[in-house]
Amino acid sequence: PSPRESRRVAQGGRADGPAHRPRGRRGGGPGPASKALYDEFAKLLVNYEFSYKSGDRVTGKVFHCDSKGAWVDIGAKAAALCPGSEASLAAVRNAASVFDIGEEYEFEIIRDDDGDGCLTLSVRKIQLEAAWNRCREMQAADEAVSAEVLSVNRGGLLVEVEHLRGFVPQSHIAIRTPNREDLIGQKVPVKFLEVDEDKNRLVMSNRLA
Repeated sequence: PSPRESRRVAQGGRADGPAHRPRGRRGGGPGPASKALYDEFAKLLVNYEFSYKSGDRVTGKVFHCDSKGAWVDIGAKAAALCPGSEASLAAVRNAASVFDIGEEYEFEIIRDDDGDGCLTLSVRKIQLEAAWNRCREMQAADEAVSAEVLSVNRGGLLVEVEHLRGFVPQSHIAIRTPNREDLIGQKVPVKFLEVDEDKNRLVMSNRLA
């Protein structure tokens, strides 16, 4: 063989043809075994995405806000939506006034896949549960809190505590004023008489505070 052919033989090639290259996939792509693993992993991801259900708590990153609400990436097959009405327990103008783009927040899923893969989220639901828990804790501790008077009527005062509306009966109002309407917008001390989340009922006393 010629010197070139001898070098090929010495390097593991064939004397009668091009140097032998180990068979395999060019470009570093996955072989059949690796592709099977990737396919299996993809199936697991799909199953995981569809495991989301109403009532689940998830963490997601807000990437856009519009008139519908906040669009959130929670790792599902499609972006999830937190409507403006579910952005906060407090009264807010829109989702953009609550969320910062690029930040992560905790949400609760309140509606399953709408058919396009979009889940409906809520922050309000989480805050509502926390507010009732705080009211129960303050009642157990016999703690006096500050409540804002929203309106008045013959029966008593409609007040707000922890963004929840409650009632102070006439018999539990200690404040004496010629015109009770003047109390609207003011803060008054109260203690809890009844905290019933199931009935959405908060009864408080200004006299005992």
